[in-house]
Amino acid sequence: MNYRKAVLVCVAFLHTAYLCLAQELSEETQSQLTHYEQALKVAQDEGKYDNAAGICGKVAYIYWDNRKYAEAISYFEKSIEYNEKVNNRNGVKSAYYNLGLLRIDNEQYEQALNDFNRGIDIAKELNQKNHVLSGLINAASVSQSLGQNQEAINLALEALDIAKEMENLNLTKRCYGILYESYQSVGNSEKSIEFFDLYSTVDRFLRDEQEKKVKAESERQVAVIAGQKALTDQELQSSNQKLQVAKDSLQRAREITERQRLQLKLNEVTLREQEAQLENERLIRNGLIIITSLTLLFLVILYLQYRQKRKKNILLSQQNDQITRQKEEIQKQGKNLSIKNEELSAVNKEKNLMMSMVAHDLKKPINDLTSLSEILEQYKDKLPEDFNHLVSVLKKSSSGYREMVHKILDAGAIESRKLNVVQEKLNVREVLEDNAQSQSLTAGEKSISFDLGNIPDNSFVKGDRIYLTQAIENVLYNAVKYSPNGSVIELGAVASNGESLEIFVKDHGPGITKEDQKYLFETFKPLKNGDMESTGLGLCISKKYIEAMSGAIRCESSEGEGTTFFMELPKWES
Repeated sequence: MNYRKAVLVCVAFLHTAYLCLAQELSEETQSQLTHYEQALKVAQDEGKYDNAAGICGKVAYIYWDNRKYAEAISYFEKSIEYNEKVNNRNGVKSAYYNLGLLRIDNEQYEQALNDFNRGIDIAKELNQKNHVLSGLINAASVSQSLGQNQEAINLALEALDIAKEMENLNLTKRCYGILYESYQSVGNSEKSIEFFDLYSTVDRFLRDEQEKKVKAESERQVAVIAGQKALTDQELQSSNQKLQVAKDSLQRAREITERQRLQLKLNEVTLREQEAQLENERLIRNGLIIITSLTLLFLVILYLQYRQKRKKNILLSQQNDQITRQKEEIQKQGKNLSIKNEELSAVNKEKNLMMSMVAHDLKKPINDLTSLSEILEQYKDKLPEDFNHLVSVLKKSSSGYREMVHKILDAGAIESRKLNVVQEKLNVREVLEDNAQSQSLTAGEKSISFDLGNIPDNSFVKGDRIYLTQAIENVLYNAVKYSPNGSVIELGAVASNGESLEIFVKDHGPGITKEDQKYLFETFKPLKNGDMESTGLGLCISKKYIEAMSGAIRCESSEGEGTTFFMELPKWES
């Protein structure tokens, strides 16, 4: 049985319980600390580092006694610093030993071992065998607590040699105990039994010596008590004789003073009667004073209550008038607010109607422009090379304008809440591949490639194919637009929880500022990135589409590190 470990566990438990119930420093202790702090400052200012070292030690002991371990450690370290300035090796050694013991209380065994080793080195330097011995034993115990049993054995053997040389049986027994436990921990049963026998032998010898000392002391005390008893008997006999003489004198004194006592008693009775009469008169007078005072106090209270009630009534009347005025003002503001709401509703309807009309009127010229670019592209072989470049630019611009018109019309539909969502089983890989194919031409112009390697097998979600495709297309369009030439855009999906998947689009562009992220999904809130500018519709439309399919969309972005959009949708449960 390793009793040291059991003791350490109990100490740790009691230490924790004490800290839970610990109170703040008492006023007396705080006053004492303030006094020492002032003395320390004076010693520092005057360069008296030996005095400063002593004061630091006293302050450290006060904090140690009050379980303020961090403060105690700090002041012992200051004590070491000051002692080293005046080359007080004894002071440095003592501070290191105290630090070691303090760190054991605070369960900082590694630091405690370092402190003991430093103290041992100084004790060896000063040839102080008794201090070397105590330091070695403490270091061995700490090494044993850390599980460094071989190091504990080496330290205990060194301490054992010094203890035997000094013929200190108590410390020799401690060394045998550490060696017995350490050899037992490393599995050397032979050595463990050897040192256990030595430990038991020294322990029995010390107990026998202690018993002999106790027995000798008991016999000495019995002899002393016997001598004191004889002396006490003589003194008692002499006291009895003196007592008898005193009794005779007392009897005579009693006879003489009995008459005087009776006379005094009679005088005392008379005096008490007079005092009782005076007390009755005083009580009557005090009673009248109290009744008069209570009557006056009652009248004052009634008057004060009347004044207070009157003030409250006046204040209540004023508050009622103020509440009435505030109520009328609120009703007036409510009417104004209602009128403004109607005006805002009319403006919003007018805005939506105008947006739809503009988008509808733009469709025909844009479609004509697109058809013209397609016709010209069919004859590109017959056109000059410069015209082919212009045709390509025309086709790209008309495609972009047509997409913008679709987004404007989609935003109008979203505002009017006329989305018709058809929930169906969608293959995430197919949807992402279709979107990558649709953006391949634009991406190719910037040498951007798509990575679709992060899509788990059998990834199916529940949603509307058209709306999901359009939502991803809006996000992917922005990713291609803002990604640098030659970069890679990652498309994939991850399991969000047991009931949904998150489809993600990750680019390595300039990222989105924290300020812009606040308005990322709001209608007509353009976000600026470098010299490019968005319309403020695409992400808003994607958010509405995803939410219409019972999903959610979010963004993670850092400036200069790219952007990742996550679109979460329910899994398709087959």
